[in-house]
Amino acid sequence: MSGFSNVDVFPLLLPADASLNSFQGYVSVHGHEHPFRIELEDAPSPSCPLAGARLFCSERLRDLLADQRRLVVQRLTESGDIGAFLLEFKDILERRLRAQRDVAPPPVNFYSRFVSELDEIGWERLASVDKTLTSFDIRLVDKAGREHTVTLRLPPDYPASGPVCTAELPVQVDVRWQPTSKIRDVLAQLERAFEQYQEVWAVLDDLDAHVWVLEPERPSRAVLTRRIALGQHSSLQLTVDPRRPRSIPEVSFMGAETFINPLRDEFNRRLQTWSGQRLLRANLEAVLGITFPSPTTTKKEDFSMDCGICYSYRLE
Repeated sequence: MSGFSNVDVFPLLLPADASLNSFQGYVSVHGHEHPFRIELEDAPSPSCPLAGARLFCSERLRDLLADQRRLVVQRLTESGDIGAFLLEFKDILERRLRAQRDVAPPPVNFYSRFVSELDEIGWERLASVDKTLTSFDIRLVDKAGREHTVTLRLPPDYPASGPVCTAELPVQVDVRWQPTSKIRDVLAQLERAFEQYQEVWAVLDDLDAHVWVLEPERPSRAVLTRRIALGQHSSLQLTVDPRRPRSIPEVSFMGAETFINPLRDEFNRRLQTWSGQRLLRANLEAVLGITFPSPTTTKKEDFSMDCGICYSYRLE
């Protein structure tokens, strides 16, 4: 763990891979433990060791830091080591929580408007709401029947300022808001955004239903990457282009070279047979000349054992 300081402050921070390019642990704020993971660049610059690093955290932390994203990214990329960043990160969290406690409750008309707007959109679409009525989840159903849950957080000066929206989308939508806008206008914008990704989700749903997806175990609608089992302790990681989901994806073969080299060669040799009329799974099987192991005929345990070449630690 070279270059790491403040180990006594973060004793549960541990390396998540043999190359020491990934670390995971917990940050304790006001008596609560929040999981996080930091992934470093493969060859970080000695002068900027965390440049290009990525931070992954729980949904609770993402919501808490929704309006602090730029500051967190700035602190991450500018810190001299992971320990220094975590001290900054902990300070940002504590200040954010203090600010939440210090905010005065909204006026009475805030709540009357909230109730009125929920009457308009339908209470049956309300999935959950916090005790202050300032953060709530709404269920939306797209044209394919997929259910989506979006989180809206209302600022104290609502409706002068619009809600902060969190939705599982490959690319977050920039919600337009005016003081005369209503929650139904926000939901309409999100529904239009969902329509843009129908083909992407159709492609990924087909994969999820017919192959063994090793990672992520529970992919959200925002995730475009899958690592799928090939057999022989090998796998294929792919990332779908959200603009052209039936096009050739980014791929990476993982496993024993004796098994994956022929597949990689076949993939490169037969790429010209790729067809935009086929779903991604069908194209991959045709180009590779294989049939992926199916959940209907095999067990996931046969493919999910970690090996020395490809493995991961999962952060719940």
